[in-house]
Amino acid sequence: MATDITWSDVEEVATELADDVVTPGAQALILGYVNKALSVKKFTDEALKLARVNLAAHIATMSAAESDVTGGATAGAVVSESVGGIARTYAAIGAAAGGTSLDDTSYGSVFAFLVRTSRARLPFVIKGPC
Repeated sequence: MATDITWSDVEEVATELADDVVTPGAQALILGYVNKALSVKKFTDEALKLARVNLAAHIATMSAAESDVTGGATAGAVVSESVGGIARTYAAIGAAAGGTSLDDTSYGSVFAFLVRTSRARLPFVIKGPC
């Protein structure tokens, strides 16, 4: 049986989300969602864990970017750093332009790839009462 992911699993892939960039409350909400949102029957254990991690990183990155648009925390991968004058530059991500697509982050793109290459991509029919 697949094990739920933790925030440290997310930080292993999305290192920019470490160091309290995402509040513990937001972490709990995101983990609660991604650990229940995907069908365990549609993925291998390894692919399920990776899909959950990338979906969590995507949601956290998009949420942080939206927060940045409204005056909150800065998000995105660190593109450059400076020590003497203490400067840091972050990559722009889609949410700053109002984006909502999985392609707006690299994590969303990886998640979409994992879904496309799993049984989750197949159509299914639910038989209702006759």
